[in-house]
Amino acid sequence: MYKHPRQETEAYTLPPFEANSVGKLRYIPAHNSLKRYCMLEPSSSSSLVSPAYAVPSNATVNSSAHEDTSGSCVTDDFNDKIKELETVMMGPDSLVFDYNDSFDSTSCQETNSWRSTLEAISRRDLRADLVSCAQALSENDLMMAHSMMEKLRQMVSVSGEPIQRLGAYLLEGLVAKLASSGSSIYKSLNRFPEPASTELLSYMHILYEVCPYFKFGYMSANGAIAEAMKEDNRVHIIDFQIGQGSQWVTLIQAFAARPGGPPRIRITGIDDTTSAYARGGGLSIVGNRLAKLAKQFNVPFEFNSVSVSASEVKLKDLGVRLGEALAVNFAFVLHHMPDESVSTENHRDRLLRMVKSLSPKVVTLVEQESNTNTASFFPRFKETMDYYDAMFESIDVTLPRNHKQRINVEQHCLARDVVNIIACEGADRVERHELLGKWRSRFEMAGFTSYPLSPLVNSTIKSLLRNYSDKYRLEERDGALYLGLSANAKDFTITAPPGSDITSLLLKTFNEACQFPTRSSVLIPKGEYKLRQIEMMGPCKAPIRITLQGTVKADGNVNGNDYWVAFRRINGFKLNGGGIFDGEGNAAWRANNCHKMALTQCKKLPISIRFDFVTDAKIRGITSLDSKNFHINVLGARNMTLEEITIIAPEESPNTDGIHVGRSVGVQIINSNIKTGDDCISIGDGTRDLLVERVTCGPGHGISIGSLGLYVKEEDVTGIRVVNSTLINTDNGVRIKTWPSAACSTTASGIHFENIILKNVTNPILIDQEYCPWNRCNKNKPSTIKLVDISFKHIRGTSGNKDAVKLLCSKGFPCKNVQIGDIDIKYTGADGPATFQCSNVSPTLMGTQVPKACSSPVTKLPGQ
Repeated sequence: MYKHPRQETEAYTLPPFEANSVGKLRYIPAHNSLKRYCMLEPSSSSSLVSPAYAVPSNATVNSSAHEDTSGSCVTDDFNDKIKELETVMMGPDSLVFDYNDSFDSTSCQETNSWRSTLEAISRRDLRADLVSCAQALSENDLMMAHSMMEKLRQMVSVSGEPIQRLGAYLLEGLVAKLASSGSSIYKSLNRFPEPASTELLSYMHILYEVCPYFKFGYMSANGAIAEAMKEDNRVHIIDFQIGQGSQWVTLIQAFAARPGGPPRIRITGIDDTTSAYARGGGLSIVGNRLAKLAKQFNVPFEFNSVSVSASEVKLKDLGVRLGEALAVNFAFVLHHMPDESVSTENHRDRLLRMVKSLSPKVVTLVEQESNTNTASFFPRFKETMDYYDAMFESIDVTLPRNHKQRINVEQHCLARDVVNIIACEGADRVERHELLGKWRSRFEMAGFTSYPLSPLVNSTIKSLLRNYSDKYRLEERDGALYLGLSANAKDFTITAPPGSDITSLLLKTFNEACQFPTRSSVLIPKGEYKLRQIEMMGPCKAPIRITLQGTVKADGNVNGNDYWVAFRRINGFKLNGGGIFDGEGNAAWRANNCHKMALTQCKKLPISIRFDFVTDAKIRGITSLDSKNFHINVLGARNMTLEEITIIAPEESPNTDGIHVGRSVGVQIINSNIKTGDDCISIGDGTRDLLVERVTCGPGHGISIGSLGLYVKEEDVTGIRVVNSTLINTDNGVRIKTWPSAACSTTASGIHFENIILKNVTNPILIDQEYCPWNRCNKNKPSTIKLVDISFKHIRGTSGNKDAVKLLCSKGFPCKNVQIGDIDIKYTGADGPATFQCSNVSPTLMGTQVPKACSSPVTKLPGQ
């Protein structure tokens, strides 16, 4: 149960806030927060001050929620509910546990069968098998997927451990995905009739009380609004998902206590049929409740109802009046808006532009920090499993395992969303969450400026969280407030004086954290520290996070090492914190001799940061400064995201590639800024399904596929997308480079560059299959690397030389299926207009091309 402070009204009343900048956007992502069927608020007691879901004054968090349940007295109703649900989901002959055998429902006596069953299952890695099944589906290995599903049916249970219960619904989604039953995705779950509205509302209240994500998300939004409106006398709040309206109870109370008296408050509530059903009526119910509360606290109040879904709202529906201070609240709603990946109408961005036209004083966003919108099936499955695992763990923290309503809560508030995310595509998938970086980009494109919550609001929310439970973690990061589960996690901190060498201490601490049986974290606090070569090696027993808040500095050693910091063979790895890896590269740049001899004989210089064979990794908000060689090297990774990465090195620093990716699958590089002396991003052989999005590059050598063909056992490259990015003052733009007289015969296919902005970029678009730096190869033998299915679309800007587009393909293996669409590249130099050169390629043209496609003879590149 939720542990309320004794004086409930005071606990819910926000303190007075100091004035702050206005006209800003407040981002409040609530990590592990929920959505559509779970828009949960305190209910409709007559006073509207406390939740209707009664909580005894001595209610406490159940600290034994994770203990074995062999001593539980499970009732007949509970057993019947379990059997009914599992029969519906898996059929009458499903290989699930017979609970009538496990429990004597007449006497409710303790037995050992439940304990032994759980112990048997715990020895099997259910999580790994779920992932394997999803991976088989993603690779279209249907026989393997079906076989794994039969195995999983014996392992999941709607009454077991959190991962078993979640596994039951994940399996339902996988079965539906295998059957390609997109439009009928809820078939199994809908065999049960929809609960009565009062029952559904009660399930929502239970989830709201046992999981803090909604409550603290709403409280954070209220704090931002109260702070922004401190001195305004007429306040208009537009809530795009008002639900029961109880989010505004605390805010009305806070305004009532404001020095100088409360403002006149008008709330416009937007609704949909799901909330209306749970509420048991129209928006007049919400308006009457809030009006009654406002009257009780002597707050002038008016309510405006808009009974349509948020995506259907028009400007005229909102009724904004002159002289009002406007606040707009997006709490758990925008992720339901179709965006450009689903609909040409793009309601998500349309709505933001419409709101900006109203000139609001503050806009609040509360969302789940998860990427289930544009992510492909397999990474989407893993994101969903990680998020809902934390949600089911949260329920276990507070709600006893044998609580009958727990199954109802999970079935009616969580299961459908899980299945929808996993199994549906296109318009059928309505659960489309995005990460903070993507939300920030959307808001900025609409004209908003982000602004973090104030320290006073943050401290208030932290205080409330401490009163609730010590099982949750609240973080201030990237200008946002994150709330997540930390039950059973362990935090390790590097404690050393600034300026000291922390190499041995960090390695010892990492190894200890790596062997911890549940999630762990290692903190390197603010300050500057020395760090020698270090290798942090898995596998670890559970996911692990390293938070670098300070700066670690390399030594000047340039002899023989191929890395400075290496993270290897870690599953579920996170690195964040806003800290700096300073590679101290000056000495190494002088020692670099690759321009004098064959690449295979170059002096070996250390790469700053290596990620080798990591899986399910998220690297966010770190800076790599002055690397001796490559800044970041990714090898053999699976499902890895690098976001908000900053890379800095002088333009003349040799071989300082920003991020190099090779032999990896499912890597994403998002919302990053790279300034360096070589390729900003280089993509080596064996790379598949890589996304580069919202990257700013320059100075540097651009974004490159290759070089390919230098080594004998290179692997194919496929599925590369570079989109929505900007290149500034770079030596090349977007390019593919392969060696002549290549040592192998691999294929690079499915490579797409789209929506690229160029600012004074030399060689903006380049395919170079005669890549031969320093003329150290046999150019008489054409490249044997095959280039297939390549596109350059919506690329515009200015060129630093007249060779705007050069497609120099191999004589032996001409490029195939190359598409050029809507190219607009201008050059104003004295040596003439921009040119578009083609050799051994016949591109398919779409839209307009400036300069005209294939209109100029091919000229050799400098130095070749």
